[in-house]
Amino acid sequence: MAKAEAPILITGVTGFVGLHCLLAALRAGEEVRAGLRDKPGVDRRAWLRGIVTRELGEDPGARLELVSLDLLADAGWDEAVAGCRGLIHVASPVPSEALADPDALVEPARAGALRALRAAAASEATRRVVLTSSSAAIVHGHARDAVSRYGPETWSIPDQCPAYPRSKVLAERAAWDFVETLAPGTLELVAINPGMIYGPVLDPQAYSPSGEPVRKLLAREIPACPEFGWAAVDVRDVAELHLRALAEPAAAGQRFPLGTEHLALIDVARILDRHFGPRGYRVPTRRMPNWMVKLAARFDPQVRLALHDLGLYERLDTSTTEAVLGWRPRPIERALIDMGESLIRLQMV
Repeated sequence: MAKAEAPILITGVTGFVGLHCLLAALRAGEEVRAGLRDKPGVDRRAWLRGIVTRELGEDPGARLELVSLDLLADAGWDEAVAGCRGLIHVASPVPSEALADPDALVEPARAGALRALRAAAASEATRRVVLTSSSAAIVHGHARDAVSRYGPETWSIPDQCPAYPRSKVLAERAAWDFVETLAPGTLELVAINPGMIYGPVLDPQAYSPSGEPVRKLLAREIPACPEFGWAAVDVRDVAELHLRALAEPAAAGQRFPLGTEHLALIDVARILDRHFGPRGYRVPTRRMPNWMVKLAARFDPQVRLALHDLGLYERLDTSTTEAVLGWRPRPIERALIDMGESLIRLQMV
């Protein structure tokens, strides 16, 4: 691998997507400065380096530098970005249950994005920021039927969003607004907007609520399949496209929706049943009526979290992503199987 010309900074590396981004960058020969939030009494640095060493088959040594960053604190951001040619900002809060306050996640998401951008704009070396946004910043508040499709020009309507989509759309909007205030040529921004992200879980501590549909189906924690569904994407595609977005000149100033066709939960169940059923996993493959889902949401925080998607479709226009970043999706069946295998291996099922 050729030596990188200058390091890149990746935030949120202890999360599901951020950890995959970190590994993809190291495998591509990058020198990475990795931002993580410290937790009292927990040595997250040793934990992270251990996972990276295991996945790479060797210790990355000096190619991996770990730094402390907090979305709600100014300390460390300027130093973390200094000398980095680019920044991949993944860090953002992800809820594990429905929140009564639709603004509960907005401040850390928006403030963190702006801290990252201010530091990048102030750095002489940093030329581009790739922001991990979401399809949630695109589809909410619009007709979500079997024919409507939404692309980079569409924005979710904040007042019609529950907490998580609201945080994503307001954080991304704030990022674009900030870049508009800068002198031309100061800093380039790119947004990656993935749908539901499936793929291998590398550690129980680097887990995401996006894994819950697969885990619940394998564990048979639900008796049937609610009418949920989303555009789906492999986490390894998400990680690789962050790196392409950092490097591709034509990506500057663009949003990139990322997801296959709408994948219903019952289709996820059928894929899992074909693969894991012969091994004794009794995956439910019947449909659950909507009244039963609403009743279950009163007792299950994960079901309650997704309730706003009940009966709706998520169809993304990814033509720009394919044309500019050369995206050729991995089969989503492979992502689901690999996620299931990892959950079993980690004894999470």
